[in-house]
Amino acid sequence: DFHSLQKEGFMVLMCGDGANDCGALKIADVGVSLSQEEASIAAAFTSVNPDISCVINILKEGKCALVTSVEIFKYMIAFSLTEYFAMALMMFRNTFLTDGECIAIDLFISLPLCSLLPLIPTHDKLTFHKPYCKLASFPIFISVFIQVFINFLFQLGGFFSLYLFFPTSDPRYDKYRKCSKGPKSYE
Repeated sequence: DFHSLQKEGFMVLMCGDGANDCGALKIADVGVSLSQEEASIAAAFTSVNPDISCVINILKEGKCALVTSVEIFKYMIAFSLTEYFAMALMMFRNTFLTDGECIAIDLFISLPLCSLLPLIPTHDKLTFHKPYCKLASFPIFISVFIQVFINFLFQLGGFFSLYLFFPTSDPRYDKYRKCSKGPKSYE
């Protein structure tokens, strides 16, 4: 019985090729129709070949899609936090990126990686490793925040090396500092 297996926490996959399988294909977590006829309406997946060899491909593609979604989520969170810390450190030196520079960063760093990550093909062999199904899980947050923390340490190293090699008391920076102190009051 499908419901008892689903209550136990199992994922149920059903393959069918006839009209009498429509109810089971609809109730199953993954329904695969092996015909182009009536069963294809109720099933989430329809196979061109009338055999169950397509099930392995469905499992590989599903696992690849899940892992890719999680990796894009982790990349976007890490990229956003890294960019936030970089901007916060730049404010201490009274330095800001222009709108064009921010757009260039997004267009040439973030967009290509997010566009190319889904193009990774599936693994040839189906493994027993189960990917994380929840984005808000402890291992995902730990991996992102460890990476962001390491990146922040390198940013701090760069920030302090700027103070050592290019001190802010340098006269070349004085004219820029005077311009950014705020509006003048005319009393």
